Amino acid sequence: MEKEGNQQIRKFYKKINEIDNNLMQLLTERFSIYSKIGEIKSNQGIKVFEPDHEQQIIDKFSKEYFGALDRKQIKSIFSPIFQISDIAQKRR
Repeated sequence: MEKEGNQQIRKFYKKINEIDNNLMQLLTERFSIYSKIGEIKSNQGIKVFEPDHEQQIIDKFSKEYFGALDRKQIKSIFSPIFQISDIAQKRR
């Protein structure tokens, strides 16, 4: 029974590793897009920081994932993503 449990755990870890790899690919793509947005904003004299846009994302996911994650958890996930996105926009 214990051996079967260990096999299940390994399968779950394998699946988590696949998800983590997918997350990293998507985040890298997101930051690349934000870098391009930053270039356009710079050329047009538009400010980088957009708190309204970030708030809209938090609001959207707070509604869509109500029950699975609370607003505070969603914000704690996205806050560093927003920070890195802002850095990507400033770095061209």
